[in-house]
Formats: sequence, structure tokens, C-alpha cells
Amino acid sequence: MKTKVLKSVIASVLVAAGAHAQATVVASNSDGAIFDGSSGNRTLTVTSHGTIQDLNLTVDFAKCDNNGADGPLLDANNNCIGRGNSFDSEIVFSLTGPNGQPVSLVQKNTFSNGNTPGLGRIQLTFDDEASTAAGGKMRAGSYAPVQAPSVFDGLDMFGNWTLFVQDTRRGDPLQYFGAWLDITSGTVAEVPEPATVAIVGLGLIGMGALRRRRQV
Repeated sequence: MKTKVLKSVIASVLVAAGAHAQATVVASNSDGAIFDGSSGNRTLTVTSHGTIQDLNLTVDFAKCDNNGADGPLLDANNNCIGRGNSFDSEIVFSLTGPNGQPVSLVQKNTFSNGNTPGLGRIQLTFDDEASTAAGGKMRAGSYAPVQAPSVFDGLDMFGNWTLFVQDTRRGDPLQYFGAWLDITSGTVAEVPEPATVAIVGLGLIGMGALRRRRQV
């Protein structure tokens, strides 16, 4: 009976040691910029290790007609000031993992034009489990991207992730505000704390002592 109790305690300790097998890690970038017929990269750094089980990316931006002006794109309520077509077909987003693997989220002509005026500041979440595929007239919300981020599943999440942002033609700027990664992961080769190792060691010694007593 004592042996069963001791085994149960050891099993509980081992389960507790691996209790953090899943976690949601967030890496963000808020290096804002305006892209108008131009492009740039933004880095999102994940500082912990873990095997990727699911990955989503959210981009916070605005795409507005500026009527040829060089002033601000948005009013105080984050609505587009320009009242013309925002030409959302010019948007390009892609994500490259720490291993150099690129995934296209939005290609040129993924979204159609026709938002008059533009939507203003919005957030798009790219999730391969979303029910709506990226395309058609753009709205804020979740979309399944052009290529599935599931290609990253099973990889270590640690390192620098690169978001590529492009506005393919001048005249209707894309204003980038920020982006963040949500990663659900399992731990990679998690090493138990020294105290955990000591407890398990004492338990094994105790089990050995019980066996020897029974043999005498």
C-alpha cells in the first residue's frame, strides 16, 4: 500500500513538472510607418523555446485614399480623411519564420477595391482555421491567409519572425501601426527544476528501501 502511495506522489510530481506543456506566447512590433508604393520589414522576436502547435498573426493598419495630399490619413476617430477608393488590392503581407520559411498572407489583388471611403484603422487576424478566406471586399476580422501558417507547426518558435509589409502603388498609402503573434506551443525538452529532481530521487530511494525490507 505504501509503495502505491509513493508511486502516486512521484507521478503527481512529474505531471506538475510538465504542467506548462501549452502556453500562448505573444510577440509584438509597434514600429509604425507609412508605405506608399514602398515596402518594409518588421521584426517580432520570440524569446522562449517551444514546439509550435498553432500560430496566428494580427496586423493593425489603415489603407486610405489621400487625394494626392501629404497630410494625415486618419481623423481623430481613426477614420480615413480621404473619401475616395482605398485600393485594397495593393496590400501585400507575408511572414517569415526564424528558419527562413516564408508564408504569403496577402498577395497583390487578394482583396478587391471598392471601399469608398477606406475602412480607416482596422485589424486583420490571419488564422488558418478561420472560416473566411482572404479575398473579396476587405473587412476587419479573421481570415484564412493565402498560404497556411500551419507550415510552422512542429518547429521551435524561438527567434526573430519577419513581417513584410508592402503597398504596391503610390497614391493610396498603407499606414502600419503594429502587429503581434499568438503562438500556442508545447515545451521543448523541458528540464525539471532541481527541487523536482530531488523529490523524485528521494521517492525512488524510498521505493528501493521498501523493496529491500520486504526481501529481508
